[in-house]
Amino acid sequence: MPYFDDLVADIRPFSDPTPTKTQRQRKLSWLRRTLSKAVERCQG
Repeated sequence: MPYFDDLVADIRPFSDPTPTKTQRQRKLSWLRRTLSKAVERCQG
């Protein structure tokens, strides 16, 4: 499952110990986008 390696590599920069509210919102929208892309790739 190579795309999970990509997910982990992309998520790692976000492990900020004290994220601000906007960073958290950006991370959430990014995660949602990336996960839907991964699901599409999985089903496709």
